[in-house]
Amino acid sequence: MTAAELQHIAAGAADLAECLADRAAAVAEGVGCLVAEDGDSAGSGCFRDADSVPGVLWHFGDVFAQVAGLVRVSKDARALAGDGRR
Repeated sequence: MTAAELQHIAAGAADLAECLADRAAAVAEGVGCLVAEDGDSAGSGCFRDADSVPGVLWHFGDVFAQVAGLVRVSKDARALAGDGRR
């Protein structure tokens, strides 16, 4: 790949990582608001039992892993572009 192509990949991966992180933060904030609003009631938002919580947490784990992977791709592409390797 050319340095320009690597820079394009680096920028695209960084932009996508930022977008994913922003959306995950918004969803986490929304879930927090649901739980806080429910207060002492029997369930929190859609979390009616212990089986509904792991899926949400696994989803966030996947999102954070994707963000970390995109950041690594961006860094690696920038490093390769800077080295002049193709």
